[in-house]
Amino acid sequence: MRVLNKLLRVASPDITVSTDQLRGLFAPLGHSPALIRHRAGAVVARARVLAGLFAALTVLGMGFDLWAFDGAVGWQIVIARGGAALAFVALAWPWPGRASPRRAALFLGLMVCVPAAFYLVSLDILGGQPLRGAAGLVTGLYMLLPFLVVAGLAVFPLTALETALYAAPMFAAILLAGLVFGGLSWPVLTGTLLLALFMAGVSALAGVAQVHYLMALVNRSVVDVLTGAYVRHSGSEIADLQFRVSARRGGAFPVACLRIDDMDSAAGRVGQAAIDRAVRDLAEALRTQLRQGDVLIRDGEGDFLVVLGRTNVDGARKVMDRVMGAGLGNWPDGAPLTVSAGVAERMTDRAEDWATLSRAAADRAAKARAQGGNRAVLWDGAVLEGAA
Repeated sequence: MRVLNKLLRVASPDITVSTDQLRGLFAPLGHSPALIRHRAGAVVARARVLAGLFAALTVLGMGFDLWAFDGAVGWQIVIARGGAALAFVALAWPWPGRASPRRAALFLGLMVCVPAAFYLVSLDILGGQPLRGAAGLVTGLYMLLPFLVVAGLAVFPLTALETALYAAPMFAAILLAGLVFGGLSWPVLTGTLLLALFMAGVSALAGVAQVHYLMALVNRSVVDVLTGAYVRHSGSEIADLQFRVSARRGGAFPVACLRIDDMDSAAGRVGQAAIDRAVRDLAEALRTQLRQGDVLIRDGEGDFLVVLGRTNVDGARKVMDRVMGAGLGNWPDGAPLTVSAGVAERMTDRAEDWATLSRAAADRAAKARAQGGNRAVLWDGAVLEGAA
């Protein structure tokens, strides 16, 4: 794993991927919904572009077939090309509906199976034809089709296992061409398989590198780099989903807003770099006090939202008492780092949506700051004093 991470960082030196994510490069397991959605969109979009290109090239090749092959052979190849071109046009067509993993798998599977079928049909038609002059040149181009298809997989963000699965139809076509149709001698068959295997390995590396890059981009768009907390947009999506689930079940749904006290004065005392370190340390301190199911969201430079899901008001009170009483660290000049917090609860505040609930928590945080800071104002008006 460490060796692969080093190899991937050659292309992206500022991006690292965890061990669990590295496992996701070998097989499509454990991918986040955002990564699945982005990969499916990329595969479908690129498959359509390649299908349109292949359709145009397939039609243009008809003239070369009629020029190179005489009589019925040339027209049989043209008919086979026509069938392949229609399949490619169908793939390139802008069908309605959004890209999904199932649609991506279907498009990419057809992108591989159509050329494989055309490869077998063309070898069957050309079997026994003299390979001289123009006929030999065009037949040689047909022999390059497996390599073109396998190399084309490098365009798609695929895991190593997916690349192997999508390359399998082309390898099966090569074996059928040599063993069943007799279109390839043993030396040619062996060389073709080895070269196709080498190109599949290169395509696998290219696909894994793309998945790795998408992982890093998606992770950066979801998680704040400095604190490791969710960014506002992605965190709000998660919180909104949990809010709606809680509303359907009729359960409690507390949320806390925490704001670092004296941020303005700290900027002049310790500088921005020290503020960043303090914010990072605060996020780490909060994680040690929160439960595993709680969601930490960075809502501003010194603002955090904490979704206290899967608990009632008594549990939320205990969590906030623990957070406020534990002490959250110090500024670089030794001054204690304190927060003003407000806690809201869905049923008590009669909030109809996540936005309303988060605003109620923010209003109570502002009230706590107005009272001097270093305290938490709860949904029932109770105040929890901070440790510092």
